[in-house]
Amino acid sequence: PYTIEVGERVGTILDRAEREGASLVVVGLGAHGVTARIFRRQTAVRLIRAATVPVLAVPTYAWGVPHSALVALDFTRSSEYAARTALDLLGGEGTLYLAHVSPRVPIPQGDSRTWEEVMTTGVVPRLEAVARRLDPPPGVQVEYVTLHGEPANELVSFAEQFKIDLIAAGAHGRSALGRLMLGSVSAKLVRTAQCWVLVAPPRYEAFNEVRNAGSA
Repeated sequence: PYTIEVGERVGTILDRAEREGASLVVVGLGAHGVTARIFRRQTAVRLIRAATVPVLAVPTYAWGVPHSALVALDFTRSSEYAARTALDLLGGEGTLYLAHVSPRVPIPQGDSRTWEEVMTTGVVPRLEAVARRLDPPPGVQVEYVTLHGEPANELVSFAEQFKIDLIAAGAHGRSALGRLMLGSVSAKLVRTAQCWVLVAPPRYEAFNEVRNAGSA
């Protein structure tokens, strides 16, 4: 079914999603001119910041389902929910990359380990634990990725290098001032990535608890 509604774009979309009990909001990023693309990407960013369900931003050339997904895991509940949603979108087959991005830090003097060993110690086992909780079907191959640097830049670069269809991340719910001063990984992904971008909100679990209680 489809409807035509009139109103402020973001609020109207999210009100409709809540009334329908939607589990996902899908928004197109457009392809007609720089100004139009910026406007649509800004709409996607605003949806992500206000939504209580995951938001999927889709480029104009996307079709079918993604065959590969790169999930940015910071081991928060929202990032793990982003991983689960990305796994669902793969449709039972493809490659799921579980990635953690660490900041570049100096190695303590006298430490004989390489920088790679210092940063990955403890990370891969945590990624493996997430994979076990996700319990992917046999048709989905799971790869573990450790990146180092500014998260959005590293994720976009990796996705472009390996031609990944979708990047998924959790939102952190920073304050308006925090977003203004620091930006957010999810907003930067939507603005710069040339592939599908999925963002799960920090309020998803609380929203689901309220909704489930109402339907019990």
